[in-house]
Amino acid sequence: MTSFRIRPRFQKVVQLPPDKLEERMQYALQKPNCPVSGVITSGHTYLKIPPGDRHFWSPELHLSLEPHEEGTLVSGLYGPHPVVWFYFLMGYMALAVSSLFVTIIGMSRLTLGLSANILWLLVVFGIVTLVMYLASQTGQKLGVEQTFRIHHCFEDMLGEQVHIQ
Repeated sequence: MTSFRIRPRFQKVVQLPPDKLEERMQYALQKPNCPVSGVITSGHTYLKIPPGDRHFWSPELHLSLEPHEEGTLVSGLYGPHPVVWFYFLMGYMALAVSSLFVTIIGMSRLTLGLSANILWLLVVFGIVTLVMYLASQTGQKLGVEQTFRIHHCFEDMLGEQVHIQ
């Protein structure tokens, strides 16, 4: 789970139909000693860290439950809270659009024989992108213990081990 992947994921076929699996997970979440909280809707489940233990980098597990010939295909995706994910996505998009404009302006100035010092901003944008990536990896490392807690709780719900890709 602590790889260079930004959002670890898995797929698992479970021998129960989706509605029975949802009932099993709902029962497990209602136990007083359950280490996670969750929201279960038809076909989707979100497992989270309880509010008292959450921090900025706390992970969540989104589960998609689809009918399968052998039971249920469970697709899981670990990631930060959607707001954190959105901040990073918008940051990367802003850097990409800014880089595009700086490149267009800089190359136009070069073509006209003018000074293109604005192209140095591309180096700055590259450094900012690297810093954002390293921050996301650091955040993933800070949330790894909670990721394991969610993962082990999910495995307990299933009664099986689940390999993360």
